[in-house]
Amino acid sequence: MTTRVVVRSNTEAIDWNAAILAGILGMLAFTALQMAFAWLLKGQSPWTPVHMIGATILGAGTLAPAGAIGLKLAAVTGTLLLVIAVFSGIVLAIVTRRLGMGAAMVVGALFSLAAYYVDVYGLTRVFPWLADWRDWTGVVAYVVQGALTAGVYKATLAAHEPAAATAEAPQHDLRRMRSVPLM
Repeated sequence: MTTRVVVRSNTEAIDWNAAILAGILGMLAFTALQMAFAWLLKGQSPWTPVHMIGATILGAGTLAPAGAIGLKLAAVTGTLLLVIAVFSGIVLAIVTRRLGMGAAMVVGALFSLAAYYVDVYGLTRVFPWLADWRDWTGVVAYVVQGALTAGVYKATLAAHEPAAATAEAPQHDLRRMRSVPLM
C-alpha cells in the first residue's frame, strides 16, 4: 500500500525565526515611541516608560525616581518586553499567515489596539500607573507596534520566497520528473 502526501497551496508553515524577529522589532519601535513621547510631549524623563513597565514586576516603588535606571530595572523591563514581543510576534504570525501585507498590518494594528485596551483599562486596576498611557500617544505606540510586527513578518517571508519563473530562468516543476536511472 502506498501513501500519498498532498500539500495544499493554502497551507503555510509559520517561520518561527521571522515571527520572533518581527515581534522584537515591533517592540523596539513601541519602546522607542513611548520613550520619545514621554520626553518630547509629556515633559517626563525618557526612562518613565521603562519604570512603568518594570514596576509591573518589581512593584510601585520602582516608579520613583523616574530619572534613574538601574541594572535590575533594565533587566526586568527588557525581559518582560522580550517575552511580550515573542508572544505577539508568534500570535500575529499565526493569525496573518494567509493574509497579504496590507491586511496583515491592519490585523496587527487591531491586535495591538485590543492589547492597548486590556493594558490601560484592564490592568490599571492592579497597576494604576498604566493609566498614564490613556491618550493618543499610547494608542499610536501600540498600533505602530502591531502593524510593524505584522508587516515585518510578511516582508521577511516575501524576502525568502523563491523568485518567480521567467522565460530566461524557468523554475523546474519536480512533479513532472520521471524516474531516471542514475547509471
